[in-house]
Parts: sequence; C-alpha cells; structure tokens
Amino acid sequence: MGLFIVSLLPFQTAAEPLCVARGHSGAPVFSNLPDDGACSPLSLHGAPDARDPVASSARSRSSRPFERSVAVQARRYGVSQKLVHAVIQAESGGNPAAVSPKGAQGIMQLMPATARRFEVSDPLDPDQNIEGGVRYLSYLLDIYNGDTVRALAAYNAGEAAVRKHGGVPPYRETQDYVHKVLELAGNGPSRVRTTREGPTIPTAPAASVVRMLRGPGGTLRLEN
Repeated sequence: MGLFIVSLLPFQTAAEPLCVARGHSGAPVFSNLPDDGACSPLSLHGAPDARDPVASSARSRSSRPFERSVAVQARRYGVSQKLVHAVIQAESGGNPAAVSPKGAQGIMQLMPATARRFEVSDPLDPDQNIEGGVRYLSYLLDIYNGDTVRALAAYNAGEAAVRKHGGVPPYRETQDYVHKVLELAGNGPSRVRTTREGPTIPTAPAASVVRMLRGPGGTLRLEN
C-alpha cells in the first residue's frame, strides 16, 4: 500500500495551483510549492473553474438563500409563506436553474408568457422568479375567490383549462400536483391578508363575444 503525504506549508498570500510530486521514498506528495520544483499539475475532473464567470454566477444563484424573498413577497402580495414554499418544492425542488421540457423556468417554474405578464426579465434569477410566481398565485387566489384548489390547478394547467372544466381538470398530473402542494402546505389558509403592500396585479384580457352581422348588400362582418 502506497503512502500518501500531504505537505503542510505556511500560509501564502497568493496560492499556487495544487500539483503532485514524488517524495524521497517515491510516494506521491500533494503540494502547491514542491521542494525541487518538479511537480505535475493536479486536475480535479468535474470541478468547475472558479475563474469562469458563468460558472461562478450559476453557483451564486443556486446557493443564494431564497427564504427572505419568499417572506417578503408573500407578505407583499398576501399569500401564505407555507403555500409558496410548497409550490417551490413541488415545482422545482428549490432549484433556481430548473427548466422543464415544456419551457417553464426557474424556482417557481414560470412559463415565458407568464414571466412577461408579471414583469420577470430573468426567470432564472430566484428573487425575480419568486416575485413573479407569488404575484401569479395572488392573482389566481383573487379570481377564484380564495379557492386554493382551483388556484393551484390553474398554476399547473393554466386558467383556460380550469375554466373549460369548471374546476380541476381531469389530468392526472394536475390532480396529483394539487394534492401534493396542499399536503406540503399543511392544508392551512392560503391567503393571510386582504390588502397588499405591492402594486396592482395585471389581469388577463377579458374575453368578449364575437358576433357575425350582415351588412348592406348581404356582406358579412365579425364584431365584438
């Protein structure tokens, strides 16, 4: 069995790259300042380069605590923090870099159209994503008069699907999603205040009836 020796050197103001050299007995010695200067660079496969600004930014985002953002935005838009945390867990498992096969992005899995609607310019920024997701939840709770089940169904399947089916759509994914979020949230009240500290939430354009009218000479036209 070979003997591995790690040399302990005095603190250096500028660290040299770690490398591996051979000691007097032939055993490998890991050091950043070998005695004879003969040293082979040590490569740690799979380790991100700390000098890479893209990798550094990704690490910063993924390690950034998001509890404060949840607390601030939940209070701002009048939604239970437990419900927000439950949605985050069900949507991304807390991963701010998550992207679904359908194109949903970020920690609360906002679709591009939803992100634009709620003024989220960077869906992979957890702070922006949480604000957009909480605003959307607050809006859904408003239009469904505080009905958490329908609000969650719409968050998962879309408002059109809930409107079409008059409630939770008959999709196994959506039904399981609603059950999971409610279980994670502890089935507590989803709205904890009736007034908000934040701005007005944008609503979807109201649908209007389109009618076909017959004009002079028998010509047809569509009007709403």
